[in-house]
Amino acid sequence: MRFCQAEKTSVVEKTSRDLITTCGPQRFNAEGSPVFCSLPCVPKFNTSLACFRNQITRQVLQDINRRCRALVSLPPGALIQLAEATESLLIRRLIELEVLGLSINSLTAALRNVRFEVIAVDSAVIQVTGELVITVVYTGVDSLSHTQEVTVPFIEQITVPGDFPSNITVNGILTIDNISYIENIDPSLLVIESVTVVAQLTAFVRILVPSGLG
Repeated sequence: MRFCQAEKTSVVEKTSRDLITTCGPQRFNAEGSPVFCSLPCVPKFNTSLACFRNQITRQVLQDINRRCRALVSLPPGALIQLAEATESLLIRRLIELEVLGLSINSLTAALRNVRFEVIAVDSAVIQVTGELVITVVYTGVDSLSHTQEVTVPFIEQITVPGDFPSNITVNGILTIDNISYIENIDPSLLVIESVTVVAQLTAFVRILVPSGLG
């Protein structure tokens, strides 16, 4: 693959073992001026330098899809990945114990009914919904073991910068990285009346578009 970097009056070329096309001399006068170059599966396209850094234009997506389909046979509706992103999410919840406690024996959490949905496409906005199920096992002031389960619904949003087509879809994975808690003790009785739970999650999403764009 050959990468080209245009300057005011000259061109700097860097060559790797993947040589596909040659970058010719280029010239521009301002950052917003068009730049012409070659990418794998895209013999030619233009965009501004500012957009090239951080944006995926519809025209580029159409060119990629059209030219790549000419090289690789894709079945109708095959999904093409346009972007991916990883986001950290934080969920806090105060849980009042049903019986005043002497000690917390264990606290675990699991995810349920997780869903990823595209709610905006200018910059892709992904809405993540689901439930965090927290299970607390503790010894009460009655010296008995108690198990308390609490379901915490949540709604979070992830923004992926870009200019995406309207027919994008998303798939994703949500995992629990860490869960911790703080015991809230009644200062007069010296017993546990509640726990504050903090769950650290990681969401990994892929932005996809069906083949046949444009």
